[in-house]
Amino acid sequence: DSVRVALKSTAGSGTMTVAATLWAYCGGIWHVAQPLAANPSSPYTAGTIPENSADGISYSEWVFGLSGASRLYLEIVAIAGSSTAVTGYAIVGR
Repeated sequence: DSVRVALKSTAGSGTMTVAATLWAYCGGIWHVAQPLAANPSSPYTAGTIPENSADGISYSEWVFGLSGASRLYLEIVAIAGSSTAVTGYAIVGR
């Protein structure tokens, strides 16, 4: 029913940022499960996740309401910086 989604930069320099959206596949249809770091004033738009250390991005967020989802897809909506690369993780428990 829930998953913790994490993003971590693996390369890059300059002012790095990333925006991402988690999609879920339920009943043969893909739908937006949650835009990450969304601002309450625009909850359906992924927010910009900035660096939180020198040339580094580490971010995680809980996503709830995923019962019935058979697949997840993490879309990188926007990425900025010099040679910025990120890896996304779905951290699930029992």
